Amino acid sequence: MYKYQKQTQQQDIGFFLMSLFFVIVFWFVFSVLDVAHAGQIPEDRAVNALIGEAESLGYTGMLHIACSLRNRGHLRGVYGEKAPRVVNRKYSPKTLQDARRAWADSAKHDVTGGSDHWASKALDQAWEKKMIKAGFVKTFEDKGHVFYRGKK
Repeated sequence: MYKYQKQTQQQDIGFFLMSLFFVIVFWFVFSVLDVAHAGQIPEDRAVNALIGEAESLGYTGMLHIACSLRNRGHLRGVYGEKAPRVVNRKYSPKTLQDARRAWADSAKHDVTGGSDHWASKALDQAWEKKMIKAGFVKTFEDKGHVFYRGKK
C-alpha cells in the first residue's frame, strides 16, 4: 500500500509540473509575444498606425488602411505607429478624428476585398513587385495605393 501511495504522489507531481509548463508556455505565446487575432489590435495603437501610414490620404485613405490592418490582425511590419509625426504628436485634431472614425468604420465593412497588405505605387515599387512574385492577390486600388491579400 505504501509503495502505491508513493507512486501516486510522484504521478501527481509530474502532472502538476507538466501542467505548469503548458500554462507558462501558453501565457508566454499570447502575452509576451503580443500575438493578436484579427480585429484585436488595440484602438490606440491602430489609430496611431493609421495616422503614420495614411495621414496625408484623409479619411478615405485611412479607411482603406484600417480595413487591411483588421484583416491582418497585427501591427508587425507596419511603420506608421513609430513615425516621427505620431511619436511627437505633430498631427491635427482633425487627423486624429479621421483616424478614429476610419478604425471604427472598418469594423463594420471591409472596402478593400479582404486585403491585408498595401503598397504605395510611388514609393514601394520594389515591395509591390515582391508581393506579386510571392503570389499575393491584388484586391483593390485607389489613388496611389494598391492593396493585396496574402496567401492563406
